[in-house]
Amino acid sequence: MIHLNSVKSRGGQSIVEAVIAVTALTIAFAGILALINRSFALNQVITDQNIATYLAVEGIEIVRNLADGNIIQSKDFNDNFNSGSFEVSYLTVLEADDTFIDPDNKDPGLYLGGIGQESNTPLKFNRNDGYNYDAASPTNLETRFMRTIKIIPPVGPNIHVQSIVKWITKGSQSSEVMMEAYIFEPPTS
Repeated sequence: MIHLNSVKSRGGQSIVEAVIAVTALTIAFAGILALINRSFALNQVITDQNIATYLAVEGIEIVRNLADGNIIQSKDFNDNFNSGSFEVSYLTVLEADDTFIDPDNKDPGLYLGGIGQESNTPLKFNRNDGYNYDAASPTNLETRFMRTIKIIPPVGPNIHVQSIVKWITKGSQSSEVMMEAYIFEPPTS
């Protein structure tokens, strides 16, 4: 009889051990799944920050290209640059000539107003043209990113530019990247 009791108590131990093992494995797998989920979320945050940084730098480069274009056209470096807030892309600038630097132009997607104005127009994206404001193209996909270019007064021998990109994350939190540059007039020879 002693032999039977030890077998019965061992059977009970096996069930308890199995339940504990399954519980430990479940907790371990839940932790791994939570870590993977958090990793995907952080990957999206980093991707958004990289895109926003690229868009902010691109905004400054657009202004730099306009200033270089003035020199190529034998104009003053800062010819027609006025202070204010603007929405620009390479596409709109190339199609619109000087509307970026003309505050009297009220075309949507270009001049916004004074320094305090900010864009609320999402940039669009397509593989051929990159980021732009062209709503007419059916291949453009709307993004979450809004870019404001600010030309800070006074506009003199250099141009003070701020490029601000804002977006709403998937968790409905507002994020922002701001780049700032001074574009200096090149020396004359």
